[in-house]
Amino acid sequence: MGVLDWETVVVTIDLVLGVVWAKRAGRLRERLFEKIVHDLDLGAQARLSIDWATNYGMSILFAWLFGQWPEHLQKLWTIMAAPAIDDAVACIAPVAAEPLRQLRKLCRCITRKSIDNRKSAIDWLMALPETGADLRRRGARIHHSGLHRKLVVLAMLRDGLDLSVVAATERLRPDTIRIWLENGMEHGLEAMVARPVRGRDLSEDQEREIGAWLATIRGRARGHGAWSAEQVQYEIMQRFDIKMTAASALSLLRANTAQSARSWDFGQLEGRCGNIACGIDQVNAGS
Repeated sequence: MGVLDWETVVVTIDLVLGVVWAKRAGRLRERLFEKIVHDLDLGAQARLSIDWATNYGMSILFAWLFGQWPEHLQKLWTIMAAPAIDDAVACIAPVAAEPLRQLRKLCRCITRKSIDNRKSAIDWLMALPETGADLRRRGARIHHSGLHRKLVVLAMLRDGLDLSVVAATERLRPDTIRIWLENGMEHGLEAMVARPVRGRDLSEDQEREIGAWLATIRGRARGHGAWSAEQVQYEIMQRFDIKMTAASALSLLRANTAQSARSWDFGQLEGRCGNIACGIDQVNAGS
């Protein structure tokens, strides 16, 4: 990286914090943390045991990032599905000309071409042998309204409709559809359309085992890095091979974690990157 002035270092850190702590990036953020603990050989459990919003957690992140720059910056940008550098920089408070020039130079490995070439969950869907008509026929045979709707959405996307158009037509959040697609890419179509179970459908042993594990990750229940319902659902499916409804999974997390909010010791993390993260969210929502 060479020698940098302090203002350029601060701007670079602000930019990275805004990308990592963007509200809509919860699922991607966990993938980033998983990559970091793997690269640093910290053990798989470290992803959940480290409180990433603390001084300690952020020190690990930046040690990983600066330890192999710019390769790790490019990995971070890809994993977080972050916008182009100029778009991300536009979300930061006005930056002086020289630090901005230095920042663009530091981040020159992030090009619009590299962003456009990312393999996406849509690529996975379009590569399926099932056509849109096949997915509709399958949906017509299912009497579970939620699964029927999911297959209809997949069929529309498979036919080539834009995700934002499908979301508006079906009155769904675009992020919900993206999570469905990511689950499919990760676990396959069959797991994606499998019927989820409610909390009351779990056996006593299953509920106790899942609850005991959830009790160890209080930091994901509340605060800046809190998991969404879909993220809890995903983590439980990954660990226990049980697909719960998103609402039931979130209820189980809340029931098994302390009621008091976590205390944050990463300086003024919320104040420092909150506005930046909000701006990143807006850029991603429009992309």
